[in-house]
Amino acid sequence: MIGGEQIEVLLLGAAQDGGFPTFGCVCVNCMSCYNNITSPDAPTSLALLDHALEKWWLVDATPQLNQQWAENAQILSKFELSGIILTHAHAGHYPGLLYLGKECQSSTQLPVYASPSMHAFLQANEPWAVLYKNSNLTAFELLDQVPLVLSESLTIIPQKVDHRADFTDTFSFKVQGTNKTLFFCPDIDSWEGLPETLATVASSMDILLLDATFFDDNELPSRDMSLIPHPRVVQTVEILKSVDFSCEVVLVHMNHSNKLWLDSELVEQLETDGITVGRKGMKWMI
Repeated sequence: MIGGEQIEVLLLGAAQDGGFPTFGCVCVNCMSCYNNITSPDAPTSLALLDHALEKWWLVDATPQLNQQWAENAQILSKFELSGIILTHAHAGHYPGLLYLGKECQSSTQLPVYASPSMHAFLQANEPWAVLYKNSNLTAFELLDQVPLVLSESLTIIPQKVDHRADFTDTFSFKVQGTNKTLFFCPDIDSWEGLPETLATVASSMDILLLDATFFDDNELPSRDMSLIPHPRVVQTVEILKSVDFSCEVVLVHMNHSNKLWLDSELVEQLETDGITVGRKGMKWMI
């Protein structure tokens, strides 16, 4: 392994919950996909691969999980799926659990790591509840700031963050590998909702995967964007510009309306500031 790292992190998607393009949309961005100008992308999720144990864990089960598996099957099929780790219960983060039911893979007691409120939500609502009743899934509770040791080389530290609690609370994750650390926060209302400042996170982690749902407040003229709180990319950039960060910063969870899908000059400008726009297929050894 490079530098002794044996944990590989694979970005399975960098889009917001609906994917890119998104159903029924004929905006300029989505039309660019239909016309083969830009490439489609899937909702944001991660695969964590332990090369020594030949096991992998899925972080968030998106509605496009079947497609994400197909695109990465040559890699993932060499590893045993050993669990699913969930951030929260918004539409792009858990529906893929249905692929574990009897109509599909029919898994046996696959561990699902999630907050108590997330498990309560799943077990109280069909068709998710039947996955527990049929022992396709087994619930393991994640608690705020309590480390989850998945292997000798891989530990996850959940951190509760402020995000619209429509059904459940929301976690971000610090992923600790052999030599490096990665921070995964695809959903948050604002960076003030972190238990520590974004500047502190940037100074203490090696890789940041950050919520970039919307570029600015002008993105959805037909909707009241104050009702869809997320840190705007322009705000994230300003915060990071004010600190001396040496970590790798990658923007994920981009809504289909986000201008970063199509504006190559803007993407290049961000890169000069040390910020990368995420796309599915990116990977890191940690």
